[in-house]
Amino acid sequence: MRYKCLNCGYIYDEEKEFLGFNDLNAEWICPECGTPKLDFELMEQETDPEVSDFDSFFEKDDKDLMDEEGDKDFLEEESEEDFGEEFEEDY
Repeated sequence: MRYKCLNCGYIYDEEKEFLGFNDLNAEWICPECGTPKLDFELMEQETDPEVSDFDSFFEKDDKDLMDEEGDKDFLEEESEEDFGEEFEEDY
């Protein structure tokens, strides 16, 4: 479960901290802003617990991978043939 600081938005994630929020002592404060534990609220469960924030942050659509002209060609690996004479002159 995750808890959010109502003052600064810091997220306490029990999975990452390996300690339940309710197991923290009463004097615990937000490591970012010093807000007391009482000013944290439980966040809603994500719809898909298998998807982490890290995974969703790096999800990309095809349109995100297009260059300015809308081409995806730049994603393909260039072969020796693509370099033509320039490649042959160097080697």
